[in-house]
Amino acid sequence: MEEHKESRLKGNPIIPYECTKKLIKQMENNICKISIGENQGTGFFCKIPFPDLNNMLPVFITNNHIINQELLYKDNSIIEIDIEEEDEIKKLNLNNRMKYTNEEYDITIIEIKNED
Repeated sequence: MEEHKESRLKGNPIIPYECTKKLIKQMENNICKISIGENQGTGFFCKIPFPDLNNMLPVFITNNHIINQELLYKDNSIIEIDIEEEDEIKKLNLNNRMKYTNEEYDITIIEIKNED
């Protein structure tokens, strides 16, 4: 395999180019654009371990400067998530969801429910 078609991660073995390409494509599919009124930003979907549920919790993660505490806990706050591959905009009401935000670390985490 040619050296330019491989990736080397510090402390890890060489990762084949095709594997790296597949991982990047998967990550790209999880990234989306969000709109809150006139403001726009990006976020991504993933699953995090959640001990009380004994499994992985699907969440949407973005920055605190995009969705801050004021918006996150305001009654009937709705965010629009533009998922490119689905050609539609999903609307999420932020009420009745597990959610967390931290200004210092600039992170906001919102639970994704089955009906979403």
